[in-house]
Amino acid sequence: MVELQATKGGQATLPLRLQSFDEGRIKPTLLRAYMEYDAPNAFGVMIRGLSVCEKLTDDGSEANIIPQLVRIDGKTHTRWLLEQVR
Repeated sequence: MVELQATKGGQATLPLRLQSFDEGRIKPTLLRAYMEYDAPNAFGVMIRGLSVCEKLTDDGSEANIIPQLVRIDGKTHTRWLLEQVR
């Protein structure tokens, strides 16, 4: 629910959003995509990887997904980026 709260206006709207959920007007859906990729490692050898991207939406729609709110392998966009540069 924290992610739904963050995408729709913050703390002030949380009680209204929870009420909408209780009344069945909001039907949260977890969208999940698996991505398999090939990339060179530090020695130039191609390795295969698999990442799981997840996003919790109010209605199951992919139309209004903000890339920064998608979790990659369970990590936020910022955490994932930080790990890529380490």
